[in-house]
Amino acid sequence: MSHEAKEVKWLNERKVEALQQKWVAAVMMHNEDYACARHKLLNAQLLYPQLDDIKLMVTICEILLIVSSVRISNNEIDFLCILDIIYPSATYSDALNYLRCLVTSINGVKDEIPGAELAREIVQKALNMLSDRQRHFHHGFGHDNDLISSNKISASESDSSKLDVPLEQGLLEESIEVDTSENTLCVGKFKSDDFATGQVWAIYCGEDMMPRQYALVNSVVSDREVVVTNLEPERVHEDEEKWREDQRIACGTFKPGNNVMLNMSQFSHLVKYVHDTKIRPHYMIYPQKGEIWAMYRNWNRKWEHTEYEKCQYWIVEVISNFSGKNGIEVAKLEEVQNCQTFFCRQRQEGVDLTRTICEREMLSFSHQISAYRVVGVERYAIPEDCWHLEPNAIPQKLKI
Repeated sequence: MSHEAKEVKWLNERKVEALQQKWVAAVMMHNEDYACARHKLLNAQLLYPQLDDIKLMVTICEILLIVSSVRISNNEIDFLCILDIIYPSATYSDALNYLRCLVTSINGVKDEIPGAELAREIVQKALNMLSDRQRHFHHGFGHDNDLISSNKISASESDSSKLDVPLEQGLLEESIEVDTSENTLCVGKFKSDDFATGQVWAIYCGEDMMPRQYALVNSVVSDREVVVTNLEPERVHEDEEKWREDQRIACGTFKPGNNVMLNMSQFSHLVKYVHDTKIRPHYMIYPQKGEIWAMYRNWNRKWEHTEYEKCQYWIVEVISNFSGKNGIEVAKLEEVQNCQTFFCRQRQEGVDLTRTICEREMLSFSHQISAYRVVGVERYAIPEDCWHLEPNAIPQKLKI
């Protein structure tokens, strides 16, 4: 068989497998199991990116996943959809154009994809809300709860270009203000401008599609694809060899591996690292103060691969940077009641539950979870110092 024939055969096999994954995902969406459906859809997209409507199907699934994860009120559901679908730096006009295109696209498949009709209604409602706010902003009118200052309004009346302000400076302030000093949530929606040579990103990988793999950006080759170098974990302790064969490492020392091309939908978040080239190029990645991480519960160094597959997790906030002598300090988080993506520190008799993780326990960290602080949510009985976590990076088997 010629090389060309083998390649065609290989592509056909991947397409068939992708179609199977897509069909299973449709069944899961019909049963409202959006987290597992998204996992299947991303697998299908990796296998065969050209699959009909696969990108749109992922978007619909993510919209429904967000809505099913956070239930405060109808307005806040709209807000969260906008926040997670639109780029954090989007302007009013960018957001309006995106939502209009999204409504049109979903309309074309609303009878074919389970949940598409509901997703369309949500996006349309968000579009109506955004259009209404832009109208009020333009004419200098605002609702009683609007946080747009009169100075901003008079700037908009004197200069029409001022209308095109970032969403988080206008519309988003009405319901929940985003602390932009923290990580923002994108759910795999990135543009080519978000990537730069030398950046390290966390990549969704594995059967549970958590962001455990790291990739060094080499170049952006299109509006959807990036050439990267995979970062591979380096052995540090003598007894780590078997563990590294079975499980990806989320923190430690990494070395450059092979070069691959990745779709932007595979990227989760930017990663902080230390680059050391004294002996050979390698990258040190450890949890940083202020980050949110998932940890394996009851982890020990003798675990086999099957133990990782069935293990439970807890969520922690890192409250000190790592050092070889002192390890790292973390505070346990717990889910805010009835708000599946909001987490706050777990307390006992008014005291935060904290723990020191020593150097040889660092492999118990599973992966970082993109998160940001929110303010103004105390009016909904949500602690003001809580975190909003990326829904797609929260392990399903949580044990708080």
